[in-house]
Order: sequence, then C-alpha cells, then structure tokens
Amino acid sequence: MYSNKLFAAVLLCGTLTAAGLSALGQAPQLVSKNGSRFFRESYLEKYPLVDFYPIDKAYGFVEPHQAAQFRIELKALPDLEYALTVKNELGQTVHTQKRQPCAEYEIVTIPGQERGYYIATAEFFVKEQKIAMAQSAFVSVPAIKGKRDTFFRINQFGVMPELLAGYRMIGAGSATLPIQTTPKGADAAKIANTFFGKHYKPLLDSDLEIHALFASGPLLKTKNMEAFKRGLPICNDDYFLRVESAVLEATKYLKGKVRSIGSIMEVPSHANIKHKHAGTWVEAMSQQFFISRIVAQAVRRIDPTIRITAGGCNIMRYIDPYEKIIMTDLVDYFDAYNIDAYFGSWNLRSGKYGIPETSLRKFYLQASELAASLGKSPLVENTEAGYNIHYGERFDRGLSITQAELTARSMIISKASPVGSVAIFRIAYGYGVNENDPMSDCMATVWKPGKAKKLKLTFTPLPGGAAYATFARELAFVRFIREIKTADNIVHAYVFKRPDGKTMFCAWTVKGEHKLDWEFKNPALHISMYGREKQIVPGKVQLMLTTAPFYMITDEKASAVANKLEKMFKNVGEKCSAGAKLIAQDEAMLFIRNHTSGNMTVQLAGKSLQIVPGKVVSLPVKLAPGQQNIDFTANNEKITAKVIRNMVKIPKLTGQVKFDGSGEFVLSNPTGQLTVPQHVRPVSALHPELYNFKSSMNPNGHDMLVKYRLAYDKKYIYLAAWVDDPLHVQRFKKDDLWRGDNLQFVFANSPAAPAAVRKFGEPLDAYQQGHNYSVALTERGTEIKKYNTNQPTQVKAKVIRKDDKTVYEIKIPRSEVGAIPGQPLYFNFVVFDNKDKTSAVPAYWLDMGEGLAGERDNALLPLVLFE
Repeated sequence: MYSNKLFAAVLLCGTLTAAGLSALGQAPQLVSKNGSRFFRESYLEKYPLVDFYPIDKAYGFVEPHQAAQFRIELKALPDLEYALTVKNELGQTVHTQKRQPCAEYEIVTIPGQERGYYIATAEFFVKEQKIAMAQSAFVSVPAIKGKRDTFFRINQFGVMPELLAGYRMIGAGSATLPIQTTPKGADAAKIANTFFGKHYKPLLDSDLEIHALFASGPLLKTKNMEAFKRGLPICNDDYFLRVESAVLEATKYLKGKVRSIGSIMEVPSHANIKHKHAGTWVEAMSQQFFISRIVAQAVRRIDPTIRITAGGCNIMRYIDPYEKIIMTDLVDYFDAYNIDAYFGSWNLRSGKYGIPETSLRKFYLQASELAASLGKSPLVENTEAGYNIHYGERFDRGLSITQAELTARSMIISKASPVGSVAIFRIAYGYGVNENDPMSDCMATVWKPGKAKKLKLTFTPLPGGAAYATFARELAFVRFIREIKTADNIVHAYVFKRPDGKTMFCAWTVKGEHKLDWEFKNPALHISMYGREKQIVPGKVQLMLTTAPFYMITDEKASAVANKLEKMFKNVGEKCSAGAKLIAQDEAMLFIRNHTSGNMTVQLAGKSLQIVPGKVVSLPVKLAPGQQNIDFTANNEKITAKVIRNMVKIPKLTGQVKFDGSGEFVLSNPTGQLTVPQHVRPVSALHPELYNFKSSMNPNGHDMLVKYRLAYDKKYIYLAAWVDDPLHVQRFKKDDLWRGDNLQFVFANSPAAPAAVRKFGEPLDAYQQGHNYSVALTERGTEIKKYNTNQPTQVKAKVIRKDDKTVYEIKIPRSEVGAIPGQPLYFNFVVFDNKDKTSAVPAYWLDMGEGLAGERDNALLPLVLFE
C-alpha cells in the first residue's frame, strides 16, 4: 500500500512520470486467465472507477444508423488519454477511436449501426500505461409504429417515469404501478397524491396500458416480536385498515386511467420463510384472503366496473391444493388470476440455476386450469419473474449473456402459453446493488443501473435489453400454433402465426449445439436473439441451434412448418443414455434409458435385452479392478456408460466408546480430513476477498478445516468431527438448523440412476430420498433434526465448543439408516459454515463428497465399505 501523501505529491507535480506511476500502483493485471472480469476496473491504486453511460433519451436504445451518444465521467489526471473500441454481439469490431485526450466530462459519439447489440470499451492511459477500463453499450432497433403488445409489461418493482421513452423503445406495451401499505401515522391521501398525482403522472398520461397492484405483503420485522411469540398474528385490524386506506386513496387517482387493480401475495414464501414471514400455511393463507378481499372491496367502492386481479402463487407444486383452496374462497372478489411464475430461478450465481424449459409452461397450464375452473379467464398474468446476476458482470460475456438467453427463451415459452401478460422483475434498477462491490447482486434485466456525478441514475442496456427489444417486436400479437421438442427435451421449437399472415418458428437447445437442415421454397428472414437480421434465399440451409433462440419468418403454412419440425425432431438428440453406480467394490448397477419411439435391443456380455420406448432398465454388472466404464451396444451402436466409483471406507471400531466432547471414543481409528479447496463448496467460496478467514489448523488462511473419524460395530455407526472455526454461528432450530453452523449427514439404501440417464427436466425428488440429519450446537445445547419425517430418531449426539473448535460426537443406529449386511449403503456428511450473524443461509461448506449440499443427489453419494 502507498500513502495518500505520495499520491497527492505526484498529482501536484503537473506530470505523471513512469516512476510515479510505479509508486502509485501496479501495472494492469488480469483478474482471470480470460482477461478483465468486470465491466469497469481501475488498475491505479486509489484511482476511482470510471462512469461510462449512454445519454440518449431512450438510454441506449437508438434506431438503426442513428448515432449513439455517451458520457464519460472520471477523475482528471495530467496527460490522461482514452481509446475506444466498439464491437457488435458477434465480436466484430465496427468502430475504433485512437487514443486522444480525455476531459473530466467527455462526450462520445458513436456512428449509427445496423440492427443489433453493441458494446463499447474505453481504455484509459497515462504515459503509455493503462490505468482503467470501462464498458458501455447500446442497442440499434427500429422504433415501433402503431400499437404495442400489452403482453410485455413493466413490473411494479422498479417502474420509473424517467424511463418512459426507453419503455417505448424496448417495446413494452403496459406497466404496473405499485400500491403499498400506508405507514403508521401517515396520511394516505398525501401519499397517493405524491405518487399517483405527481410521480407516476407521466406514465398515467402515456400511451402505455397501465395497471396497479397492491404488492406489499406483511413481514415479520413489522410485528412486535413479543406479541408474535405469544401467538398473535402478524396482520391485525390496524394493518388491514392501513391497506384499505392506501388502496382507497390510490383508486381515486387511478379511476378511469388503469386497466385493472389487484393484489398479490406469495403464499408459499410467507408460509415457508419463517425468519421473514409468518412461517405457517394457515396464517399465510389468511393474510392473502383478507388482503385480497379488502383490496377488491376498496377498489369497487370507488370504481364498481374496474377489473380486479388476485393471486400470487410462486411455486407450481402449491397450486393444488393450497392455492386452489384460497382462490376458491376469493372467487367473488377477483376477475383475473395472477401468479409469480419465476423463470426457473432468480439467482444465476448459484451454479445450478433453474431454466424455464423444466416447468414454466407446466406452471402456466396448471394456473390456467385453476382460473378456468373458477369461471375466470384462462389467461393468467405473470406479475414477477427474472434472473439475478453480479452487478459487475461485463456486457460482452458471462452471466449477462446467459441472462439474456434465459429471458428470451422464457418469453417465447410464455407466448406459447395461456398468459395475458408477463412482467420482468426489476427491469430498470438494481436490487440491493453496491456499486463499489462488483460481486453485489443486480436484479436488473434491461438496463444496468449506475450513479454518476451529475445525474441521480444512469442506465446502460444489458444483453437482456437487446433480447427484450427483439422478442417484444417479433412476438407481438402472434398466435401460438404448436410446441415441438425432442424426446430428451434438449431441443425446443415453438411455431407461431404472425399478424401479417406469415409463419414464425423459434428454436434453440438447452445445452450444446445442433444443426438443423431446412429447405426454403421462398425467401425467409432469420432474426437473432439480439435482432440482427439475415435474409435467407430459397434453397437448402443449415440452421445452427444454440442456447440463444432465433426467430425464423417464412411464407410456409404454420401447420406445414410444425409438421416438418416434428418429423425432424424424431431423429434429433440422444437415442440411448446410460450410467452406472457402484453397489459393491467389484460390482455396479448399470442404468440404460431408451429415448427412441420404438423398442431398443441392448447387447451386453453376450446377453440381449429389450427396452421399450422412454423406459429405464437397470442390471448389475461385475467390474474388473479399476474399471471406469461399461461398454455395450444399443440397436447395434456402441454405448459407453461411466461408472460413478466414489467410496468411503468405514473401519471397525477398536477401543471404547464414550461421549465427553473430545471425540476420543474413536481415537484408535484412522483420521480423515476435509480441506480447502478439495472439499469446499460452492466454488465461489474460494474467492479470498469474500471468504478468507484465519485458522490455526489451516495455515493457508482459509476459514475451516475438518478432521474426522468414522467407525462401526454390530449396532452403530460412529462419526466424530473436529471443526476448526473461529466463529460459531447457530441461531436457528428444528427444520432450519442447516442454515447455521451444523454437521449434516445422509444415508441412502439403494443406487440411484446417474444424471446421465435421467430425462432432461426430470424432477429430482426420486433421487433425494434417504435418511437426512442435522446435528448442531445451539443456545439450548446439542440439537438433532431428522428431515422429512415425523418419526423420532434414535441418533445420539454431543457437540461442544473448545478452543475455537467445534467437536461433534454422533452415534447412529445401523437399523435406523438401513445398514444391512450384504446390501448397498451410501453415505456423506457436510459441515456448514455461516460466517455472518445476519445471514439466513451458510456462506459455504466442506463436505466429504458431492450429493448432499448444494443439490441433493443420491447418485453422487459415496458407497460405504465396512472394513
């Protein structure tokens, strides 16, 4: 580190010498082997980050061949220069600007371009040394003439009047304004005037179709905790009266200006998130019932003809029976049903994020069936969906690209479903964004938010913004014809009829690439996810399908296009998949799936086996020492199945057993060790700036190290663990013990089909069975929780803290976990570490292997060998 005095002295010299630069900071360094990681970086010590953002009235959305304007704001330095490179989403350079002097407030003009997405990268230099980098972006897209499709809606969280021109340019046709509970002691009329008489007036006066939604549900933190502990509900008369006053006053301004007013509450979240909401189904459902009824009656007092919406289910499996029960009770108080069908997962940072192809359309169909059964329109409204990325994500790669692809695929699926509108969450600004922390969450889809010196907020189009501008144009007012997908659910296509009579089909893969041979009889138009257009001449064409969907427009009849796709997809994708799991040291269970529409003949070791379409068969296969794969033929094609060979050896107990907190009851058995990075999950925990703790047992400086011993006798399996953890955090109980510091272990009794054999999108419930326990040291002492059962456990445990270490002693009855001689048994354990007293989930964990933490999967659990 260098002193501020030295920094100031160099600046006062008038020029910055090479020696001065060397003293001020190190030369630019790559954050990773792939180059710069974040969209703006400073390489000079104490030099602030550069702001680089568009200043067009639509915030980076311009018409084709219209110049785009940007502002650079930075800390002035002597001899400061900048160079500029502009590339399109294909990586092609379309404009460069050689190095030139840069002012503190620099205006940059980039020549107009063809339709597509463009990333501008500015690099800043002093005396030949690069000191900073900043990215910005813009979208070239034709303006929409005439009516916009109201299906594309701006979400109630983050709707901003200053972005009205931007909303028009991206193609949104409607917007939802939020109504929130009147705070205690506040004047509801004044609040309504502030928001609906002034702040949102530009939107109410615009050509967008406007809706309103009461969207503020009660949180546990708003309740007197002593009263809550006594069993009193979170919501009371005072709360409901404040809801009523807020809706009444808002409706006075909204009457005649909005298409609908409604309410929404995510009952599953309120019922399941105990640290944040009610934590019980009865209370959560009662809250929704009273709020929905109060909102509906308050609105109709002011406007008897207004359309009322209600609902809020955000987890598909709860539509029946919970949502069905509550919406049946509310049947007289709403006209249209709304849901929060998230596009698979909010958080792309989790590593294994959800994708829309698994259940989104099924969610819509179930919700539509419920609405129709209650006599309502089968078109449901999706009020809140989106993906979460790092604030610092670059515009030209990484999760920003993934977010754009998943959003586009979600909207195509939504258009192919009984849905009246979809609102993307936080379309405009961040969700808890800390601009100085590039790893901060950013719940923004269309624009990356920012804060510049002269403006409150800045907005730069994300790849998701370019994707939005494309699907809002190409999917506008289309009529869904047919869904087509391969047997393995990897390749998807949707056929639509356009208002101009032409046919459009959208296609993509959920992983990898696929080539689709097509013959066009007439000229056609190919439009990429980012809007880039390519004319297709008549004849044979090879279309490349990737995870980024495209839009193909043709004169062919829609039915003919759909039939052709269905015929092609029969021969696309895997025909046979296989995997194997150890069931003994020298034997594996082989699983084989037939993905074809006909019977499959499998030949293995001289034997023949018939597999019917769509089915999985399993058979035991003897293994040679060290054998990693099993080879066989399926319909005369060679197939190789990989064997999951992970094992854990448990030695026989030698010595006496005693519970005294030392773990010495298995002292004479070998010691194992969980260390960083071999056993750390998730991988993000290896970022030293986030998870670097000192540890006496681990001189490398990472947080935890775990030493453990395993043993068994005729009746029990024993586990002892010494966890080196300077800070013990466990403030939870019962089902939530896993959220704090704890040791969790699981046993399973049968081999599970590996992921390679499963059908894409198949629910994981069948692969998450077993005996799952948490053992934790709480303020009440040692606690044990056996999950997914109401049966008591005979597991015994003792946990103590000693010299910055947590010592676990656990005694597990073999009969309880199904440890039967001659039968396979699978086992794993994990030590969770919650390093933050305010965090609701563990920051990371150390485990003996995969299959327990992160995502339960019995196929990954190690096989137990009793020595």
